[in-house]
Formats: sequence, structure tokens, C-alpha cells
Amino acid sequence: MILENQEIRIEIKDGKYFLSRYENGKVKEQYRPETNEVIQVWIVSVLNGFQPPRNLLRLDKLTG
Repeated sequence: MILENQEIRIEIKDGKYFLSRYENGKVKEQYRPETNEVIQVWIVSVLNGFQPPRNLLRLDKLTG
């Protein structure tokens, strides 16, 4: 997917983040509202030409 001539919009309403992709001023894709943590992963995925992951799992233990 080529991201030229496209616009990625993030709207924040009532603590939820809404991600939309526009092409030529029209909505091409919209995603369900999510938390700040999840939307950050989604943005990286979309900007790299991928669909946002369906499920994200939290780590049971901190690593590092």
C-alpha cells in the first residue's frame, strides 16, 4: 500500500482514540475506538502499510 496522497487522522473523544485513513478527502478505512496504548501500535502498523493487529496481549511479567 502506498501512503502518498493519503491522510491518517486520529480523533480523541471521551478518552478513546479513533483512527481513520483518508484518500482524496474521502474515508478509505475507519477502525474501532481504542486506548492510547493500542492506538500507538496501530499507527505504526498503518504507517508501515499493514493492517492494525487484531489482538494485542499484555505481558504477564515485565522484561528487561
